[in-house]
Amino acid sequence: MIVDSGAPWCLLNPEFYEAWGLEFEADYEPAHAMWIRGMRWLGQLTRTSLILKADDGENLIVAATFFIPAIQSFEIWNYPNFLGLDGFLNRIRYAVDPSENVFYFGPV
Repeated sequence: MIVDSGAPWCLLNPEFYEAWGLEFEADYEPAHAMWIRGMRWLGQLTRTSLILKADDGENLIVAATFFIPAIQSFEIWNYPNFLGLDGFLNRIRYAVDPSENVFYFGPV
């Protein structure tokens, strides 16, 4: 997943959503829109727990809000998955070391 501190929510490939058996939250509005790489996509939000696996120390379980784009059966989703600010990153402490390609994290 790509860390995107400018994204309002995490973004998840619709195929992963189905494969993981996630369900849309009843308290969210039925449809939302999100600009993804210059294109406006309609979709829905879901909340689930995300487990960050630690190489050292303890794993971290965090509630995350994901935007699931609505695509047609003939469309292929070619975008990566993102970790967004309001739906996830603002709920943890994190740092990124781009030279080592390492993501550090801990509880708030």
